[in-house]
Amino acid sequence: MKATFDRVSMLDGLRAVSACVPNRTQKPILLNVKLVVRADKAVELQATDLEMAIVLRVGQVDVHEPGECLLPAEMLQAVFGKIIDPVVAIEAGAEVGIGPVTSATSDFQLATDVVTDYPDVAQFDVGERYHTLEAAALLNSIRRTEFASDVENTRYALNGVYLE
Repeated sequence: MKATFDRVSMLDGLRAVSACVPNRTQKPILLNVKLVVRADKAVELQATDLEMAIVLRVGQVDVHEPGECLLPAEMLQAVFGKIIDPVVAIEAGAEVGIGPVTSATSDFQLATDVVTDYPDVAQFDVGERYHTLEAAALLNSIRRTEFASDVENTRYALNGVYLE
């Protein structure tokens, strides 16, 4: 896998999927982000904690070689945050090794894991049973109801918001 990314777009994507990467886990493989690069210039970032998953498409990408790799989420986000150049290249394989992250003035080496060890993220098929709504409307609805949820961890049944 080899691709060139817009740094800002990739950093925004990494921040979004990092919300799904657990802080501590019994499975260290979950501390990674799966980067899937397709020949049709579709690039996805995938993350899961086995309860929730995020699949995010990243724009402004030049695909040189399709493939997929696992990179450590926290380190990758830190690297993209430190780089000042607008374009960043990533080259990595599906096996354990080193994935270079390079730009015009920076060169980082990140350890990669085996992609086949990463749990599959279920594909979300939008069909008749699903509805699309604006993110602002959903966020506004959640903010108007979350005050009524319980904040104690011991009463887990009351610390959520029911959506119908």
